[in-house]
Amino acid sequence: MSPTINTATYYQIVDGGSSVTAKPGISTSLEYEWISDKKISIGVGIGYHLGILKFNPEFTDPNIVEPSHTETIQIISMNLKSALNLTKGNYLSFDPIIDFQLGRDSQSWIDDQTGIGISFAYGQKLNLSETLYFKLEPRLWVFNLISFEKNDYPLRLTALGIKIGLGFRK
Repeated sequence: MSPTINTATYYQIVDGGSSVTAKPGISTSLEYEWISDKKISIGVGIGYHLGILKFNPEFTDPNIVEPSHTETIQIISMNLKSALNLTKGNYLSFDPIIDFQLGRDSQSWIDDQTGIGISFAYGQKLNLSETLYFKLEPRLWVFNLISFEKNDYPLRLTALGIKIGLGFRK
Protein backbone atom coordinates (compact mmCIF):
# COMPACT_ATOMS: atom_id res chain seq x y z
CA MET A 1 0.00 0.00 0.00
CA SER A 2 1.43 3.39 -0.96
CA PRO A 3 0.21 6.92 -0.50
CA THR A 4 1.37 8.81 -3.62
CA ILE A 5 1.72 12.28 -5.11
CA ASN A 6 0.75 12.33 -8.81
CA THR A 7 1.53 14.66 -11.68
CA ALA A 8 1.70 14.43 -15.48
CA THR A 9 4.65 15.57 -17.54
CA TYR A 10 5.70 15.64 -21.19
CA TYR A 11 9.37 14.69 -20.56
CA GLN A 12 10.31 17.05 -23.39
CA ILE A 13 10.06 20.75 -24.14
CA VAL A 14 6.54 21.75 -25.20
CA ASP A 15 5.39 25.37 -25.44
CA GLY A 16 1.86 26.25 -24.34
CA GLY A 17 -0.78 23.98 -22.95
CA SER A 18 -2.09 23.57 -19.44
CA SER A 19 -0.10 23.01 -16.30
CA VAL A 20 -0.76 20.13 -13.92
CA THR A 21 -0.95 20.45 -10.14
CA ALA A 22 0.24 17.44 -8.14
CA LYS A 23 -2.51 15.75 -6.09
CA PRO A 24 -2.51 12.80 -3.66
CA GLY A 25 -3.41 9.30 -4.80
CA ILE A 26 -2.89 5.70 -3.76
CA SER A 27 -1.23 2.56 -5.07
CA THR A 28 -1.59 -1.01 -3.86
CA SER A 29 -0.10 -4.29 -5.06
CA LEU A 30 0.27 -8.01 -4.47
CA GLU A 31 3.73 -9.40 -5.26
CA TYR A 32 5.48 -12.76 -5.33
CA GLU A 33 9.27 -13.31 -5.34
CA TRP A 34 10.27 -16.72 -6.68
CA ILE A 35 14.03 -16.13 -6.75
CA SER A 36 15.58 -14.50 -3.73
CA ASP A 37 19.21 -15.01 -2.83
CA LYS A 38 21.86 -12.86 -1.22
CA LYS A 39 22.46 -10.65 -4.28
CA ILE A 40 19.33 -10.60 -6.44
CA SER A 41 15.57 -11.04 -6.14
CA ILE A 42 13.16 -11.62 -9.03
CA GLY A 43 9.39 -11.82 -8.92
CA VAL A 44 6.09 -10.67 -10.38
CA GLY A 45 3.33 -8.42 -9.18
CA ILE A 46 -0.08 -7.02 -9.97
CA GLY A 47 -1.15 -3.61 -8.78
CA TYR A 48 -3.76 -0.88 -8.83
CA HIS A 49 -2.96 2.85 -9.01
CA LEU A 50 -5.39 5.71 -8.45
CA GLY A 51 -4.02 9.03 -9.66
CA ILE A 52 -5.74 12.40 -9.33
CA LEU A 53 -4.58 15.37 -11.43
CA LYS A 54 -5.68 19.00 -11.48
CA PHE A 55 -5.32 20.72 -14.87
CA ASN A 56 -4.88 24.49 -14.94
CA PRO A 57 -5.54 25.92 -18.44
CA GLU A 58 -3.03 28.38 -19.83
CA PHE A 59 -4.27 31.98 -19.88
CA THR A 60 -4.18 32.99 -23.56
CA ASP A 61 -7.14 35.31 -24.10
CA PRO A 62 -8.80 37.55 -21.46
CA ASN A 63 -12.18 36.95 -23.16
CA ILE A 64 -11.96 33.18 -22.86
CA VAL A 65 -11.78 31.77 -19.34
CA GLU A 66 -11.45 28.02 -18.94
CA PRO A 67 -11.81 26.76 -15.37
CA SER A 68 -9.40 24.32 -13.80
CA HIS A 69 -10.64 20.76 -13.62
CA THR A 70 -9.64 17.50 -11.94
CA GLU A 71 -9.26 14.11 -13.60
CA THR A 72 -9.05 10.71 -11.93
CA ILE A 73 -6.98 7.95 -13.51
CA GLN A 74 -7.25 4.27 -12.57
CA ILE A 75 -4.58 1.84 -13.73
CA ILE A 76 -4.10 -1.91 -13.37
CA SER A 77 -0.41 -2.88 -13.65
CA MET A 78 1.54 -6.09 -14.07
CA ASN A 79 5.22 -5.91 -13.25
CA LEU A 80 8.39 -7.93 -13.35
CA LYS A 81 10.15 -7.29 -10.07
CA SER A 82 13.91 -7.19 -9.92
CA ALA A 83 15.97 -6.10 -6.95
CA LEU A 84 19.65 -5.84 -6.17
CA ASN A 85 20.05 -6.77 -2.52
CA LEU A 86 22.54 -4.56 -0.67
CA THR A 87 23.70 -4.77 2.95
CA LYS A 88 21.59 -4.71 6.12
CA GLY A 89 18.27 -5.39 4.35
CA ASN A 90 18.61 -2.48 1.89
CA TYR A 91 17.90 -2.99 -1.82
CA LEU A 92 17.55 -1.19 -5.14
CA SER A 93 14.55 -2.16 -7.23
CA PHE A 94 13.90 -1.68 -10.95
CA ASP A 95 10.54 -2.93 -12.20
CA PRO A 96 9.32 -2.79 -15.81
CA ILE A 97 5.51 -2.51 -15.75
CA ILE A 98 2.69 -3.07 -18.23
CA ASP A 99 -0.19 -0.70 -17.50
CA PHE A 100 -3.83 -0.79 -18.52
CA GLN A 101 -5.88 2.34 -17.88
CA LEU A 102 -9.46 1.64 -16.81
CA GLY A 103 -12.50 3.61 -17.98
CA ARG A 104 -10.81 6.45 -19.85
CA ASP A 105 -13.13 9.29 -20.87
CA SER A 106 -12.70 10.52 -24.47
CA GLN A 107 -12.83 14.12 -23.13
CA SER A 108 -9.83 13.58 -20.82
CA TRP A 109 -6.94 15.99 -21.15
CA ILE A 110 -4.40 13.36 -20.17
CA ASP A 111 -3.45 10.74 -22.72
CA ASP A 112 -4.35 7.09 -22.32
CA GLN A 113 -1.79 5.62 -19.91
CA THR A 114 -2.01 2.10 -21.34
CA GLY A 115 1.53 1.08 -22.22
CA ILE A 116 4.88 0.09 -20.77
CA GLY A 117 6.35 2.03 -17.86
CA ILE A 118 8.99 1.68 -15.18
CA SER A 119 9.24 1.89 -11.44
CA PHE A 120 12.31 2.50 -9.25
CA ALA A 121 12.76 2.15 -5.50
CA TYR A 122 15.34 2.13 -2.76
CA GLY A 123 13.95 0.12 0.11
CA GLN A 124 14.64 -1.75 3.29
CA LYS A 125 13.38 -5.06 4.65
CA LEU A 126 13.16 -5.24 8.42
CA ASN A 127 12.95 -8.80 9.76
CA LEU A 128 10.16 -9.30 12.28
CA SER A 129 10.73 -13.07 12.59
CA GLU A 130 12.21 -15.95 10.58
CA THR A 131 9.19 -15.97 8.24
CA LEU A 132 7.88 -12.38 8.43
CA TYR A 133 9.36 -9.05 7.36
CA PHE A 134 8.29 -5.41 7.04
CA LYS A 135 9.17 -3.52 3.85
CA LEU A 136 9.52 0.26 3.46
CA GLU A 137 10.49 1.85 0.14
CA PRO A 138 10.29 5.29 -1.43
CA ARG A 139 9.20 4.53 -5.02
CA LEU A 140 8.90 6.42 -8.32
CA TRP A 141 6.47 5.24 -11.02
CA VAL A 142 6.51 6.54 -14.61
CA PHE A 143 3.59 5.24 -16.65
CA ASN A 144 3.20 5.05 -20.44
CA LEU A 145 6.85 5.46 -21.47
CA ILE A 146 6.12 3.26 -24.46
CA SER A 147 2.50 3.89 -25.38
CA PHE A 148 0.21 1.32 -26.97
CA GLU A 149 -1.36 4.31 -28.84
CA LYS A 150 0.41 6.77 -31.13
CA ASN A 151 0.90 10.16 -29.45
CA ASP A 152 3.29 12.90 -30.55
CA TYR A 153 3.58 14.59 -27.13
CA PRO A 154 1.96 12.30 -24.56
CA LEU A 155 1.35 13.40 -20.99
CA ARG A 156 2.77 10.66 -18.76
CA LEU A 157 1.41 10.01 -15.31
CA THR A 158 4.28 10.17 -12.83
CA ALA A 159 3.86 9.23 -9.18
CA LEU A 160 6.11 9.35 -6.14
CA GLY A 161 5.15 7.47 -2.99
CA ILE A 162 6.23 5.52 0.06
CA LYS A 163 5.39 1.85 -0.33
CA ILE A 164 4.74 -0.03 2.90
CA GLY A 165 4.49 -3.80 2.86
CA LEU A 166 4.43 -7.01 4.82
CA GLY A 167 6.26 -10.05 3.45
CA PHE A 168 6.26 -13.76 4.24
CA ARG A 169 9.08 -16.30 3.72
CA LYS A 170 8.97 -20.08 3.58
